[in-house]
Amino acid sequence: MTRYENEPIAPGDRVRLRDDSILWCEVGDQLLVLLPSGEDYLSLNRSAVPLWDRLRRGATTFELAKLLASRYHLPSDRAQHDAARFVTLLATRGLLDVSRLEID
Repeated sequence: MTRYENEPIAPGDRVRLRDDSILWCEVGDQLLVLLPSGEDYLSLNRSAVPLWDRLRRGATTFELAKLLASRYHLPSDRAQHDAARFVTLLATRGLLDVSRLEID
């Protein structure tokens, strides 16, 4: 896997959390994530927790969208939009490794 911090992630690209440098904990119904710089953190709401758990094992944006749609009864276009925004948020902060979808 390679880090792509400033490139768009396609729905079929496999993404996974970078376990080597991420400190996080659940506090109440939120997830607090210390960024790799150690100088800032993210506070994620409870709807992000199942996505975070899935990203620990690796997933595509499409798979995350399916998870959101089924868990929160969202229309598929809304779930895809929300999943893409979440993945982009994490990627731009250097929290993800990305495996690009290879198309021959």
